[in-house]
Amino acid sequence: VEQSIDYETARWYLLQVQATDGGNRSSVVPLYIAVIDENDNAPAFTQETWSVSVSEYRAPGSIV
Repeated sequence: VEQSIDYETARWYLLQVQATDGGNRSSVVPLYIAVIDENDNAPAFTQETWSVSVSEYRAPGSIV
């Protein structure tokens, strides 16, 4: 790999792989490589301080 692989730049790569044996037989097959996304960005916030209120009667597991 000559440079970093970035999901936002390319989500997959296609390589041609060739295998050759000692008797001059060879075969070429496609190799698909899927790039998995990773959060490579530092968190960014628009405010230094955030304040929220959550009711004490919210059910456990509720999305806030």
